[in-house]
Amino acid sequence: MFNNLPATLFKLLGASLAIGIVLSAFNVSAVELLGELGITQADLWAWLLKTINWVIPQLILGLLIVIPLWFIIYIFRPPK
Repeated sequence: MFNNLPATLFKLLGASLAIGIVLSAFNVSAVELLGELGITQADLWAWLLKTINWVIPQLILGLLIVIPLWFIIYIFRPPK
């Protein structure tokens, strides 16, 4: 499923860069586009920090269950 993940990410980054270059040639900036949506850079930063503050505890909580289970399964798996 994720065999082509790096290639896909590279293509997405390349396409984003190309679109960004075209938009900047027309004097369009990210700040202007965000302003049209009613979003400021401070709003984006606050959203990012709020998201990180929510994700980290959830990730740690999940890891406390997943890692020991994976380790137990790995130990008791028959050798190949």
